[in-house]
Amino acid sequence: IFFRGTMSDLRVRNSTAPSDVAKRYADNVRLLGADSFAAVRKAKLLVVGAGGIGCELLKILVLTGFEDIEIIDLDTIDASNLNRQFLFRKGDVGKSKAEVAQKAAQPFNPLATIKAFHGNIKDHKFGADFFARFDLVINALDNLDARKHVNRMCVKLEKPLVESGTRGYSGQVQPIKKGVFECFDCRPRQEARQYAYCTIRSSPTRMVHCVAYAKVLYEHLFGMPDDDDDPVAFGDLRKASDAANETAAQLGVRLYNKMHHTTIEDQLQLKDKTWTTKPPQPLPLYSESAAEVTIDVRKVMKAEGQANVFVDSFAKLMAREKVSFDKDDDLAMHFISAVSNLRAEIYHIPMESEFNVKAIAGNIVPAIATTNAIISGTAVLEAIKILEGRLKDCRMTFCGPVAKSFRRKPTILYPSEAVGPNPKCYICNSSMNQLEIKLDTNITTLGYFVKEILQNQLSLAEPCVDGPKGGIYDHEVHQGHAKLQKPLKDVGITAEACLTVMDTLQDLEFEVTIHHINCSDPSEFVMAGDVDAKASAPQSGGAPVAAQESDDDDDVIEYHAKDVVRKRKAADVASPSAKRQKVETVDILDD
Repeated sequence: IFFRGTMSDLRVRNSTAPSDVAKRYADNVRLLGADSFAAVRKAKLLVVGAGGIGCELLKILVLTGFEDIEIIDLDTIDASNLNRQFLFRKGDVGKSKAEVAQKAAQPFNPLATIKAFHGNIKDHKFGADFFARFDLVINALDNLDARKHVNRMCVKLEKPLVESGTRGYSGQVQPIKKGVFECFDCRPRQEARQYAYCTIRSSPTRMVHCVAYAKVLYEHLFGMPDDDDDPVAFGDLRKASDAANETAAQLGVRLYNKMHHTTIEDQLQLKDKTWTTKPPQPLPLYSESAAEVTIDVRKVMKAEGQANVFVDSFAKLMAREKVSFDKDDDLAMHFISAVSNLRAEIYHIPMESEFNVKAIAGNIVPAIATTNAIISGTAVLEAIKILEGRLKDCRMTFCGPVAKSFRRKPTILYPSEAVGPNPKCYICNSSMNQLEIKLDTNITTLGYFVKEILQNQLSLAEPCVDGPKGGIYDHEVHQGHAKLQKPLKDVGITAEACLTVMDTLQDLEFEVTIHHINCSDPSEFVMAGDVDAKASAPQSGGAPVAAQESDDDDDVIEYHAKDVVRKRKAADVASPSAKRQKVETVDILDD
């Protein structure tokens, strides 16, 4: 936008002479007005994220006339980014996204000063003093935890924030300002979907179950498993293979036969087993195909080919160092796809291409560049309104597929009035600093309380906990400490205990009251105060929280996917009005 001519014309217009500057910005001034454009030029902005939205944002910001921009991103460029993140080129793969984006965007406007940081926004060097330097922050992040952190920093410092997100054809832009608009923590965020491990392990009914099982198996064999559970008794197989002096490929054949034939045969022999669906069909024992298998990630391979990929990828993975699963690791994805599809074949589930399995395993929606561009442009418009002080004109804007309606023209953008703060939000309402948590103090350990509740659920970066008799947990002191293994009742956290929870990095402090309830598993805790706040949170057209899927079972595996859709999870679903098309509110972005 704001540019007439070819891209090469734009890149060579580097003159900073006053007359040339006036000529460069002539269209911008005509469009925005002299006063508004003056506010744009002097504003100091922070852009958090340099991925799909971040690249578009940076380009539009410098072309609009913003001349003081700092951008931060922890990620490096992957080859899969190149089809939609247009500031990057093949030669940039492996380099810092923020640094490359800065260099690529600079020629668009030589008057702009762009500073790039390759780092984690949650690092101490990006604390309150860092945020205090900016007039406005724009979020283009790809994870919920970091977005909550930026929201809290902006709320504490009373800095306006423009939050944005995309998911396929859907997206959103949300203005945030303390005391005026709701903050990112004001409205409910969808929890990760949960599947009982027994379902995944012994009676899968959907491809998402098969992929979840494959990821568990991969972490146990080649990654960093969270526990000692051995889903295939691999230890015994390895001992037998070592005794026979077998190669890694021969061990892979042993594993294949056990997983896809012997174990299934054993399941079918169980007399007390009742099948609610068609019983599984064991695959034949491994027989190497004479033809060499060529992997086409877009096509669904037959079971015989999947078997060869299983053994081949297993042998190669055994030869390298252990590393946790990464969806962009091609070898890991070959194994995950083979395991998932072989398991699907056994349980009469339609097989999928490796491309689709990757989407499920990586929890992503194939990103669409035009959605990123639309949302980025809308975010810049909201930023300009805030800088001009036109807060009444700010809008929560949703983007979605064209609505088919005979009543009005096709629409892809749905602006709605920005909602005010939730009076029960413990982040942006300083008088509401009380949470209630219901849990079993006999079985919930201090470590679980800190990691799963304070860090994962409440997104605290460096939590500290004080009890009635003094300090209980300090982030800098107690990491890896033996007391983390103790139940809460043994460290002074009992029924009706009142705790003070602090996070120095986020400059956050609130009270937590613990209520004891009898549970069979620590994961059955209830955020009582948080639930009340969510239930009464004002919604733009209503934002129901998606129900979790779980069973009354021992082990529950969290899997951030909506059924079998090839998408990242969305935080909540909202429609601008009851009469308008429903558009999903997005909480995980294009990376």
